Amino acid sequence: MTKTTADIIYSKMQSFIIYYSRRIYSTSTLCVQEMKSGGNAMNSKMKSFLIVLLLSFIPLISNGMVMTGSGSNLSMIKQNVKVVIDNQVAQTRLEQTFINPTPSPIEAVYRFPLGEKASIQEFGITGPDGVRKIGSVETKDEAENIYQNAQAMGAIPAVAQSVDPNCFETKVGAVPSNGRAVIDLNYNEVLPYHSGIIHYSIPLNINAVQNKSLDIISITIDIKEQKEIVAVTSPSHKIEAKKIDAHNWQVVYEKSGCLPDSDFQLCYEVKAQRMGMNFLSTQPVDDKKGYFMMMLAPQEIVDAADIAARDIIFVMDVSGSMNGYKIEQTKAAFNFFIDQLNSEDRFEVIGFSDTLQFGRGQLQTADTENRKQAKNFIDHLRPGGSTNIHDALNAALKLFPNENRTKAIIFLTDGQPTSGITNIQQICRTMRIANTKSVRTFVFGVGDDVSAQLLDKLALENRGEALYVHQNENLQSKLTAFYETISKPLLTDIEIDWGKIQVSECFPPTLPNVYKGSQVVVSGRYAGGGSTAINVKGNLNGQIQNFTLEAHFAKRSIDNKFVARLWGKAKAESLIQEIRANGETADKKSEVIRLSKAFQFTTPYTSFISAVSPLARIS
Repeated sequence: MTKTTADIIYSKMQSFIIYYSRRIYSTSTLCVQEMKSGGNAMNSKMKSFLIVLLLSFIPLISNGMVMTGSGSNLSMIKQNVKVVIDNQVAQTRLEQTFINPTPSPIEAVYRFPLGEKASIQEFGITGPDGVRKIGSVETKDEAENIYQNAQAMGAIPAVAQSVDPNCFETKVGAVPSNGRAVIDLNYNEVLPYHSGIIHYSIPLNINAVQNKSLDIISITIDIKEQKEIVAVTSPSHKIEAKKIDAHNWQVVYEKSGCLPDSDFQLCYEVKAQRMGMNFLSTQPVDDKKGYFMMMLAPQEIVDAADIAARDIIFVMDVSGSMNGYKIEQTKAAFNFFIDQLNSEDRFEVIGFSDTLQFGRGQLQTADTENRKQAKNFIDHLRPGGSTNIHDALNAALKLFPNENRTKAIIFLTDGQPTSGITNIQQICRTMRIANTKSVRTFVFGVGDDVSAQLLDKLALENRGEALYVHQNENLQSKLTAFYETISKPLLTDIEIDWGKIQVSECFPPTLPNVYKGSQVVVSGRYAGGGSTAINVKGNLNGQIQNFTLEAHFAKRSIDNKFVARLWGKAKAESLIQEIRANGETADKKSEVIRLSKAFQFTTPYTSFISAVSPLARIS
């Protein structure tokens, strides 16, 4: 490649960095909060979202995802996937081979989607000399220095970044004419669980980005579970599933000369238990403390007596900005919420803008007539006015009686507080003080103009969760999917007695309720080791329920070493949530960076960086 050509590519890459830095900064909740509040950390936060890879000629290419620019001429010719699923934790190694059949180098952008629980663990890059290079995690400033130095030395740069929490994007300067590129992507994830079924998927819609068939595609999946595996199926592809024993299965899919047009889906079912548990632990030799992860799943077959009766208030933003698809999809979702109420539940619906509208003005039983009237009330709500979040939340709290029942607020808004009390800290403080009846608050932020700081803080301080639905996402489906997971509480106010093992730094810090069809995942540190009985205690309609489970905390063992990384990521995510809700401190930021480097995952403050030798042609 001539120096002139290289200079052109460098110039284009610099423009790419500036453009996507601004794009990511504008969509990053953490950064937007600081910009709106007058923070001066704009530049460093903007840079921190770039994940920089310096490659010889190899792009990170999504299989079956968006492929833009001249990169649409690149062809994937081979894909090998090896997966190990160990007690619901999947470790995936994806290896792809690409070829550039054109007479010119190709510049392209690729995207690879990841599940909500997935995180990139390692990039592997096999250069023209056959040597595989892997990246490491550094702070953005350190990565930027390496990037600039590599440019000065004549390396061809490529930039990879998170375009949203579940999508990875990489742009590469050039893949040479007739060149072959081999990359491998390694990531792990805690697989989603619902009603005894565990789901795994691989993006595999190659037809979306090319019309050339693959020479071969192969997928091998080894499944290991402490619970008995009842069945293994694929709703998308014809697989060979072999039962090794009651707790181990192997799945193989292989095909040549094909052009896949759908993602690969795998489901396996585990045997139902009264209170099922997966427990994994590891204790590296050079570490005084071990790491553990426990996944609790309630019984799958329940009757009405097993479901906790709730008092629940639905609070719906009907300000003027909700007009259009937002109000229509929100109404459909809230009508679904009403349909999902249990017979022993009590509920109320509040619509708010700068004024409040009540369905009944008090809690009502979830009988057929009251549901019908509530849905009619929702259907007749019309958008208009400003947004008084403070008064809406306080009106909801006042409707809860002082009774021993599970209590929750489902709160949805698409904007900032614009009327009444608008100070975020004051709104949260009032809510925290007034919430004397242990009301869990689940908040939904719709669109890109919400105050994430406000919603995160409300959820964090009131033992709930925050869910965000962005402009291009399906509002109704995301709301209903989330609500299904919290619609049937089986055990509330959970406490765990860890027996004779000393446990610390558990995440999440506040345990959620246990709901039908879902599970609770807890990770933490421990001292010592050995077997012990763990007692899980919770409340069901005023009655204490106890479950005793046996667990073994490993001593000086590197088995399940991925558990340490999952714990580190859980702690970092908890700290980031605190930063979003309460503001950044030097100590919290430093700890997030330390965890990111120690356990090799990216955060808003860190980047993957790798450097290889200059561009060489493969013939």
